[in-house]
Amino acid sequence: MKEQERISNGKSEVDQLKSEISWQDCWAKTDDHQQPALGVLEHCLNVGYVARALEESMPDARRILLTKGLVTLAAVHDVGKLSAGFQSKCNAWLASLNLGATEKREWLKANGNHAAVTQAILGYSAFSGNRNVAAWAIAAGGHHGFFPCPSRGIYRLTNDFVSERFEKARAEVLALLIAEFGPVPEIAPLDVNHILWATGFITMADWLGSNTDVFPLHSVGDSENGMRAVAALNLGKGRACAAGFQDLFPFPPNRLQEILLNAATAPGLYIVEAPMGEGKTEAALAVAHQLWAAGHHHGLYFGLPTQLTSERIHYRLAQFLENAIDDEGARLTLVHGNAWLRDDMRILDIGQASPKPESNDLIDARQWFTSSRRPLLAAFGAGTVDQALMATMPLKHAGLRLFALSGKVIVLDEVHSFDPYTSELIDSLIERLLHLRCSVIVLSATLTLKRREQMLARATTFVPQLASDYPLVTTVINGAVGEIPFEASAEHQRTVVIDQRNPSPAVWNEIADAAIDGACVLVVRNTVALAQETYKILKSACIDGIEVGLLHSRYTITDREAIESKWLERFGKEATARGGCILVSTQIVEQSVDIDADLLVTDLAPTDLLIQRLGRLHRHRKNDENRPHVHQQARVIILDPLTGNESTAREISDALSPHCFIYPPYVLVKASAWWRGNTRLSLPGDIRPFIEGSYSSEADKGEWEELKESLERLTKDQFGTAKARNNPLVDISGFDSENNTKFGTRWKSQPTALLVLARKLPKLRSDKLELINGETIDVSSPVWSLAVAKALYRNAVKLPRWQINPALSDVPEWLALHMHEATIAVVEHGQLQFLTDNPMPGTLTYDHRGAAFEKSDSTTTSVCFEPFEEDGWF
Repeated sequence: MKEQERISNGKSEVDQLKSEISWQDCWAKTDDHQQPALGVLEHCLNVGYVARALEESMPDARRILLTKGLVTLAAVHDVGKLSAGFQSKCNAWLASLNLGATEKREWLKANGNHAAVTQAILGYSAFSGNRNVAAWAIAAGGHHGFFPCPSRGIYRLTNDFVSERFEKARAEVLALLIAEFGPVPEIAPLDVNHILWATGFITMADWLGSNTDVFPLHSVGDSENGMRAVAALNLGKGRACAAGFQDLFPFPPNRLQEILLNAATAPGLYIVEAPMGEGKTEAALAVAHQLWAAGHHHGLYFGLPTQLTSERIHYRLAQFLENAIDDEGARLTLVHGNAWLRDDMRILDIGQASPKPESNDLIDARQWFTSSRRPLLAAFGAGTVDQALMATMPLKHAGLRLFALSGKVIVLDEVHSFDPYTSELIDSLIERLLHLRCSVIVLSATLTLKRREQMLARATTFVPQLASDYPLVTTVINGAVGEIPFEASAEHQRTVVIDQRNPSPAVWNEIADAAIDGACVLVVRNTVALAQETYKILKSACIDGIEVGLLHSRYTITDREAIESKWLERFGKEATARGGCILVSTQIVEQSVDIDADLLVTDLAPTDLLIQRLGRLHRHRKNDENRPHVHQQARVIILDPLTGNESTAREISDALSPHCFIYPPYVLVKASAWWRGNTRLSLPGDIRPFIEGSYSSEADKGEWEELKESLERLTKDQFGTAKARNNPLVDISGFDSENNTKFGTRWKSQPTALLVLARKLPKLRSDKLELINGETIDVSSPVWSLAVAKALYRNAVKLPRWQINPALSDVPEWLALHMHEATIAVVEHGQLQFLTDNPMPGTLTYDHRGAAFEKSDSTTTSVCFEPFEEDGWF
């Protein structure tokens, strides 16, 4: 009897396992109490309505990529939530099933990645393995930012009782969605870029369709909700008005600007090589306007190497857009890792997503307010080139970045600044952007012939023998390469006297004397430590009344902004009272910064970067009459640690320390030899001969061979690594891809961490934190706060991680809540007091010199200056 009862119970449990789950009973979103609040079909309909509205509102330049059926693909993106693995994430829902022990074990073994299940359903089971649908299914599977199965070879769903219970529900929901929005795409995607673009489109629709302000929980949306969700983005705004060059800018076009406007008749690649101050930026903007007006493109992204330069161009773009577009509502955004801290630069606001039970709400909140992906979606943006480069790499939401950039005019400025690793990523980005109906305008004053050829090879199948003329505009339209040489404006033609010598007290005294004589002197050092040391020396050497300033990357944001504002105005084009003064800085003033110095003093650097630094010397003719008589002739003092007597590679490297930690020793020794052999430089006529001559190996000495071979190995390694990482379609779900430096846009930059500086820490029974800028914040709340996060970050300084590593393990809970890889210290009379008892590797101070570090053995070591930003602070 007992045996019969056991068999009977076993049969009933198996029968229960095989019983079907209705789609009406399945949830997609939960409420704040983690109770089912929105069904799978309802959410998919909401996203489909948004996708349809996106299709109707997006500019033609982007809509052309929207293959028929992609709206439906967006709608069915969450059909994988009709699965045991996802449904069991809601404890209340799971409890309502009253599962037996056997079935519960089966549910707990099911695949919980609903995006992967969606891809499997679309790519294998629902459409009988149709290869075209399987390719598009990759995009649906990647809508959470990574690709669980980035190939056509889709794995099957586990063939168990649990999966079978959802088969009918999936089929019915798919049929209902197809009836509403039409069939899924039936033709193959153009290429992998098209799949990535579609992923971004689906992600965008999903984000907007999850906005509970527009699609409230416990209710069903419609097409009107979809239009309302999309309308706030103003995607179609930013129509080009009818305007000539002088309507856009308060001056007539020069020869460069005329040539580029005449050449830019269609989408393509445009490379502009022209001297500093020639008006390359205005030329690029005028061409962008012309291409908008012709209907070829809509929108603009202006990418530069650093945060400082991108912030400066942001203001210029705002002025330009006031004259260039004729409708209101288009947004101009700042796009870099710290842009969210700027209250004066707008960011896109598309509503807050509803809580997601399958993710960490705290992390979602942080990324929602601070993500650099969202501002890319605006029609017009300025930011770092890194934000665009992340569209080419296996980083989270690479597809969304490509979608955001598609159809726009993309300007890449100062492309000469990058090493082979980042250069290869830039070339890949150019290729992808051209595939996605963009035009790309590349600007540089010091591009080598080899780099130009490398970029052209990504835009056409045939690169002819290239001209060596300078200045030069190179075009690629419909695969055809064109070259247009021209003569630079007379006002930018000048001769610079080269004064190359070893650093010595005599140099510092000469700098001080120049300032006393009324000169504005700019000193550019290659590391922060060298800049701080030089500042200290010059402060001592100068008499009272001669102001000496210091600008580098190791200040808090609050302090750095104040210093930048003061000194860029003092050295700027419109400066009313120049007077004698000295600004000591680093590479952050090397390019795209409007500084006009009477005398330039610079560390030895690669030739192309030295020429860039010369762009800060006698930049504006209008200031010539105010320059001291002795400085009417432009002159550069190059601080060269080499004597020419070094006989081995080791001696050369030792002499070049710490500069060889920033630039390859081989490049530096060649630059030293080339500049030492010249006493004058004529701009712009000598730019090409200096660059090509400095990089030529014809005059190499025997002792340089070892340095050359080392650089060749490094270059090969960088190129190979960049090519290997140039594939966003990989599974990155196993690690934190947003913060993982494994896939950085810069080559092996040293790990950094943040140090928050405070005047007073919260006392007993007090939750008030007084920061170094005088701001007081309440840190009592256990919930992440945007206001608190902003205050903390604006009072933080970024340092090499090893300098503060012992203190990173002992941080208050409220700090860990708001910041990643950060600690805090109290500043008293410049000295820092940490909370940890762990021994520190040296002494840190913070005062008017910024953050300065001295090792325990009294040896200053802060030599590894990082001239470029990393991808934000989260």
